[in-house]
Amino acid sequence: MQAWFLCCYFVAVIYQVTARRGVDVFSVAIAGCCAYFLPGLFGWVIDPNEFRNDDWRLRSVPLDPEWYVVAGVVLTTVLLTEIIYDYFGSGGENGRKSRGKRQFSRLVNSTCSVAAVLTLVALVFDLSTAGSAFLSVDKAEVLAASSRWTILRNSSCCVAAVFLVGRQNRWALAVVLGVVAVDVFVGHRSTALMISMSCLLYGLRSALPARLVFERPKVLLCMATLGAMTLFYKAVYALVKIGDFSGIARLLRSGQIIEAAVFHSEPFVTQAILNDTLRYGISVPPTQIPVQVAQTFMLFSPRFGLSTQGFGETAAKVFYPAVEWGVASNIWAQMIAAGGMGGLLLFLIVFNSVLWMLAVIIQRGNEFVARSGALVASWWAFYIHRNDIGYILNLEKRQLLCLAACAAAAGLINWRVLGRRNQSGVPWKS
Repeated sequence: MQAWFLCCYFVAVIYQVTARRGVDVFSVAIAGCCAYFLPGLFGWVIDPNEFRNDDWRLRSVPLDPEWYVVAGVVLTTVLLTEIIYDYFGSGGENGRKSRGKRQFSRLVNSTCSVAAVLTLVALVFDLSTAGSAFLSVDKAEVLAASSRWTILRNSSCCVAAVFLVGRQNRWALAVVLGVVAVDVFVGHRSTALMISMSCLLYGLRSALPARLVFERPKVLLCMATLGAMTLFYKAVYALVKIGDFSGIARLLRSGQIIEAAVFHSEPFVTQAILNDTLRYGISVPPTQIPVQVAQTFMLFSPRFGLSTQGFGETAAKVFYPAVEWGVASNIWAQMIAAGGMGGLLLFLIVFNSVLWMLAVIIQRGNEFVARSGALVASWWAFYIHRNDIGYILNLEKRQLLCLAACAAAAGLINWRVLGRRNQSGVPWKS
């Protein structure tokens, strides 16, 4: 079964590199599949119960044959949907022309500025609330110190970054880079990764991946740096926070950083959830899915009895009761546990339909709509692999609510300024 998976994996990679297509949400989805299904290339995952054991024979668990089937099905359906979209849904030249229209230019600029201001304010309150806990090398302590200001800071920073692409707004750029640097230093990488992917998704939507090396080497260098940071910084961030740079040098010289960065990375833990779900046949009530969806979007949902435990918490209690740190979740394991292979296939239809819709929005929408689509697309296409349905929808909701608030404030500012200029007879320039 591994041979079947490897065939799907490399066919997907080859198509991304050779096909004459722009970088879009399907490209991000394939990248997410390749990244989170990386254990399939090696044939094993990490057992979280034995994570700190020095004996690799106890730490590693062979992948179940069904795991290769599930991973291959996910990869294949995304690739087939991408190919169908390329031939029938991309819109050809009309889609490219519609992207070039500079509509809502003022609103984009103002939304970026409002989001940058909101990011700065949230950062100040976040640091004052957390205090010295953000300097701790204990990730659990850092997470415990996080607050609603942390959520607001990350959400508004994502909005500011995506609406900054292609704009000459240096102070907003300084705010975004500064906040991302703080977030990475603290030990979080997800916001920096998703910001980078959303910006690349919007900025490179007309570029051909196979020609990036020759046409945009700076972008390629940026992507390589992003990938290296995502992999390797987790292995050294604790040493960075305590200032032990000699320890980092020793780690680099010994070569252990590659082992720590790759084989202890998130995919080798989150795919253990899918592997164990298939091996031991854990099941959850099918109602967990609609309840989580309703819980995300309904106000005061617990009062109506719409409350349920996340799938990641359920899996951790069943499979890894002694593990004190979070093991995230796995959306594909949740769908199988709730509805078997039929539930997985049904969700794949929903997943790929949303990808198609986001691809159309980014390609054919006006500037404001396209940026909004890019803002949420990377979370759905890439980050969904390590979450359950409730959490990923909650992340998307935060982005959209923050965007709506920033756009409303920006629209009000534009309306007030435009009204005053019209009254004074000063022409407005976009």
